[in-house]
Amino acid sequence: MEKIERFLERYKIYLGVKDVKVVVRSYKTRTAFTNLSSPPTIYLNEYLIDDEEVLEYLILRDMIHIMLLHLRSLGSWAIGQAQERP
Repeated sequence: MEKIERFLERYKIYLGVKDVKVVVRSYKTRTAFTNLSSPPTIYLNEYLIDDEEVLEYLILRDMIHIMLLHLRSLGSWAIGQAQERP
């Protein structure tokens, strides 16, 4: 779990993601996936978290999904603000 926290904190800073929850479970066919609800949750396969490179990749990949969702919502907000101005 320490490795997960280390990668999570590093990429929170790099990507500007503030709130993220991580859940580790056993899955037969999934590597990892993200639930983008509030707060965003990254689900990791417990069988894959022993390899640091794989773990780092999965956390980075899913945090990029979260960052892109945040950027899309900011873009929608900015467009709405621009349309409201006379």
